[in-house]
Amino acid sequence: MKILDRYTVRQLIGPLIWCFCLFLVLYLVIDLFGHLDEILRFKVPLRILAKYYGAMIPVIFVQVAPFACLMAVLYTVGNLNKNQELVAMRASGLGPWQIVRPLLAAGLLVSGLVLYANEQLTPGAVLTLQILKDDYLERPPDPTRPPREQRPIESLAVYGTGHTLLYAKSFDPRSKVLEDVIILEHGPDLKLKRKITAARAEWTGSSWRFFNCAVLRFDSEGKSFGKKIGFERKIIPIGESPEILMKADQQSQAMSFRELKKYIERMGPSGAEATQKLQVELQTKLAYPFASFVIILIGTPLAVRSSRGGTLMGMGTAIGIALAFYTAQAIFTAAGKGGMLPPALAAWGANLIFGGLGILLLRRRLA
Repeated sequence: MKILDRYTVRQLIGPLIWCFCLFLVLYLVIDLFGHLDEILRFKVPLRILAKYYGAMIPVIFVQVAPFACLMAVLYTVGNLNKNQELVAMRASGLGPWQIVRPLLAAGLLVSGLVLYANEQLTPGAVLTLQILKDDYLERPPDPTRPPREQRPIESLAVYGTGHTLLYAKSFDPRSKVLEDVIILEHGPDLKLKRKITAARAEWTGSSWRFFNCAVLRFDSEGKSFGKKIGFERKIIPIGESPEILMKADQQSQAMSFRELKKYIERMGPSGAEATQKLQVELQTKLAYPFASFVIILIGTPLAVRSSRGGTLMGMGTAIGIALAFYTAQAIFTAAGKGGMLPPALAAWGANLIFGGLGILLLRRRLA
């Protein structure tokens, strides 16, 4: 049995590598021609292009892994079927699950690699792509322009600890200054308790000092009570350091699973609508890597045909089902972010449905 596993895996590895390389080259060429005008107009240096497209490799790997697995399995199983090797395996007494076990194991291995890349490589790569695109591909290079992490952030909005929402017209990471600040503090029941406004706020090294600020309190019915209290300057603990504000402004695609989970925990229930969307993205970071395994689960039985023309038909059908899988995944994700489905179901729904379909097809086709 181990000999059979090694034989099947060896036949799969070659097509899998070739498919990855093919999709990688196609992706890079399409992107290169898409930015060719900007590259020539802004005279982007070769070292920047090398860094940009080098950072794109893990992103491409994560995106094309399911399709690469699908094409590799279709080719491998098609060859086995064409050469009557599947018939020989069945005639020797091997069951359907024993035959497809190496393929499913390979799918799990690829899913594990995608999960690792999604957690360890993609967040940094996405951030690098954003910086290089902003610095070199969307405008002429400016040597005097500060690095991205030192540029002012406009219209900053952060869900903070203690059910607080912080808004600022601008935030300068270099001087660590917030301009035109509004802080809304909510209770555990999400009712507004206090509103703080300030012309500016400066980081002292351990807390924020607010200037020309005013504090207004609200009762349990959401109505203001008492007089608005003004301060020329006042230190108010809000729990968010400049580093946290910078991280909060970062897109969820540029966060790892742990970073996004920690950010959601910090938000608590203070931003229920935003939390719902981020919870879906958090679950998707775990669910999407297993698309490779699910696609193999569907593609394997559809590639098994006894007739010569059946393999081509199986390939077309499998590709159609793969496209249907991505469509279903997009619909589930949109429904989850819209609050119509729980985050876990929105992220894993397509995997569960198409994984079940793949198991059913395996039983029927290889029975």
